[in-house]
Amino acid sequence: MYFEKQKGEEIVEIIRRSFFTILLPFLEGLFLSFPGIYGLLYLDQPIVSLLSLVWLIFLISYVFYHWLIWHYDVYVITNQRVININQKSLFTKEVLELSYDKIEDVYYGIESFFGSLFGYGTVKILPRSNISYLKMDIVDISDPQDIQKLILELKKGEGKK
Repeated sequence: MYFEKQKGEEIVEIIRRSFFTILLPFLEGLFLSFPGIYGLLYLDQPIVSLLSLVWLIFLISYVFYHWLIWHYDVYVITNQRVININQKSLFTKEVLELSYDKIEDVYYGIESFFGSLFGYGTVKILPRSNISYLKMDIVDISDPQDIQKLILELKKGEGKK
């Protein structure tokens, strides 16, 4: 995670998506690895062992890829602005930032059954302008109501927390 800090800027909170959002790729990798493990351990044919090994390497790469995207997809709340470092793929990322004086409103929502069950949701930050690409969604984070409250407090004091 790298971003250029402004003069007098302090990091208040660093947020990642909830761990429950990455749980599905981990479980997929785990369950889909059983045939590969069985092929390596119990079938004595070289071609089956080779295919099983290739399958396991593919699954490990799949899970590692999803973990990397989760790890580098970060939201940073500072005393001056909110920064969204969106890791879209292994080599593609977008950085969006909104200073508190450009924020019109902040609200949150919990949109799914699993979000309700595990307590994660989305905080939506609306900019003062009507430019749609400046709208920032902080998605799949734990305790979105706390993050909304923090951003509103920082906005009210224009970051002097």
